[in-house]
Amino acid sequence: MRNFYKLTNKIFTIYLDWCELKKNKVFMKKINLISTSHKEKGHCNSNELYEIIEAIKPDIIFEEIPSSKFDAYYKEHSVSTLETNAIRTYLQVHQIEHIPVDDYDLTTISYADVNYMFEKILNNSIEYCSLLENQYILASKYGFTYLNSNQCSEAFEKQHIIEQDVIKNINDEKLFYTYKLWTEFIDKRENEITNKIYSYSKTHRHKNAIFFIGAEHRKSIIRKIKEYKSKEEINWKFYGD
Repeated sequence: MRNFYKLTNKIFTIYLDWCELKKNKVFMKKINLISTSHKEKGHCNSNELYEIIEAIKPDIIFEEIPSSKFDAYYKEHSVSTLETNAIRTYLQVHQIEHIPVDDYDLTTISYADVNYMFEKILNNSIEYCSLLENQYILASKYGFTYLNSNQCSEAFEKQHIIEQDVIKNINDEKLFYTYKLWTEFIDKRENEITNKIYSYSKTHRHKNAIFFIGAEHRKSIIRKIKEYKSKEEINWKFYGD
């Protein structure tokens, strides 16, 4: 009889674990990552993005903007991006949360030095200029389908390789240092954005979210998401895959 009760308790425990697993699966948070452009060009525009949002019907949107500028985008309307214009349109019909997650300290980098660096790269590489022009043409022609493709990610990878080669050939210590600071800045910024999304998801319930990020960050952000160590179960869906 004692063995019978032990077996019954074990079966009951297994049943409770199964119920918990099923519950977690049902309520697992989903986040749709969509690569975007901050400026409109051709089919890459706020109307097209609005249609994508409407099809997904998110209950929350994570935005690549700093919280310090949130009011400027959504209350004062003094600034705007392709993404914020699409979100504003969606908010006219659907009342949802939209959370700024790009709060990394921008004062850690000199934009004057960065602009000088990219001017040097543009002036010293015809291939680089051609690549940027081709990116613009493809984004204009194919819109978000292109921005969320492996072809686009590979083009950005090639772009970074050319940047490194040009700076190496120029052999200017200041450019070396600026590029090092710039790449470190981007890496830390992406980490901060990823951390903010996971931290928010840990303390807030949502079922179907959208996360907008510039197309240049797509490959590295996906890698960081896959490597992220968290007990918070999130079902990531990468638009275009």
